[in-house]
Amino acid sequence: AHVVGVGEAGQAVCRQWSDCYKLILIARSKEFITALADELPDAHALPCDVADRHAWGATLCRTRYWKPALAEDS
Repeated sequence: AHVVGVGEAGQAVCRQWSDCYKLILIARSKEFITALADELPDAHALPCDVADRHAWGATLCRTRYWKPALAEDS
C-alpha cells in the first residue's frame, strides 16, 4: 500500500496497516519516514515532495515494479 503524506497523524495508520500490507511511505521528511519504516515490517521509505509534479511522477514510476532490494540500494 502506498501511504502518501505520512506525518504525525499518518503514522498511526501505517502502524495499523503494517500487520496486513507491505507499505511504501511517501513524504517530504526523509528522516521521519525512514525512522518509521525501520520500525515496521515490510515498510520502505521514499522521500518525495508530492507538490513537485516531476518528483511525484518519478516516485510513482519507481514504485510501479517495486523491488525493495533494488530500491534500498539506490
